[in-house]
Amino acid sequence: MVVINLKNKYILISFLSVLVIIASVLIYSQNTNTDVGKMTVKEAMGIEIEFENLDVESEDIYDFSRLAIGDSHTAVVCEYVGSENSNLKYYKFKNHEVLYGEAPDEYIMSPINYSLNIELNEGAKYILFLKRYDVIYNPFPIYEIEDAFYFKERINENDEFICSYIPNSDDAKGDVYQSTLRFKNINSAESLCDYIRCVAKILGYDTWSEAYYPNIFRGADLEEVVNQSDYLLHIKVEELIEDDIYLKKSVYKCSIERVLKKKGAVYHEFKLTTIQGSLEKGKDYIVAVCSSEKINNGKNFMICADNGIIPVDDKALTEEFYKYYNK
Repeated sequence: MVVINLKNKYILISFLSVLVIIASVLIYSQNTNTDVGKMTVKEAMGIEIEFENLDVESEDIYDFSRLAIGDSHTAVVCEYVGSENSNLKYYKFKNHEVLYGEAPDEYIMSPINYSLNIELNEGAKYILFLKRYDVIYNPFPIYEIEDAFYFKERINENDEFICSYIPNSDDAKGDVYQSTLRFKNINSAESLCDYIRCVAKILGYDTWSEAYYPNIFRGADLEEVVNQSDYLLHIKVEELIEDDIYLKKSVYKCSIERVLKKKGAVYHEFKLTTIQGSLEKGKDYIVAVCSSEKINNGKNFMICADNGIIPVDDKALTEEFYKYYNK
């Protein structure tokens, strides 16, 4: 029998780790000609970009990903069709093509973000980099614009594709609300879309699996809510903390009477966000909730279903809940 002492064991583990890293690099090198749309990874890595008036040190693929792709969940090519009012004022875009992530098939609603200083033109096409949010107090999921490209078929004398870039305010210098990006070796909007797909693929943004958004159940029956919710809690409402008539939401301080189901941490006292006026101080409820933050700290939750609030003094509804809960 071969005996490996502790020192040799660590040397062996280190050696195997180095082999794994070398193998990964070799596999990546072999795959640099893999097609993503009509562009290969090797071609994408060779694209030169010139950023005007933006906070970047160099002009490579990683600066582009940080600026444009950033923390977005999805990117779409779409057409601006106007604005609509609900509890917020929204931009309305017709979806033409999803470059990565997921988005509604027909129309995308995005709350107007005045900090981006966007002046949109009806009928014009844009590439939008979006974050998806879903909250119970809004009637539909919303897509917040992180950054945007407004592009035309423009090629300058140096054979560079040019588009206007509306940056996130953190990346702009001074009062710059719109910049220009010049892409060498890209000669059309279609090629720019291929480039974005390719960058997303390289950096792992081609899937939405890592994106966080709460599980909101709209129109679900009570059995589904009981089975699928992350948390089921018997609570007492201690006080109203915030009442937002603009967003039509309320935030309450609540205390736990009983934890019926939990996915992670939950403190005895926590904040609960829900549709405005849907809870009463001093009353007991059974609630279906989810964490309102990507990293759950056990202190901030949100109602996750439009039928996710059950007053304990409603005997019929409480009995129905426990019928599914005790299955």
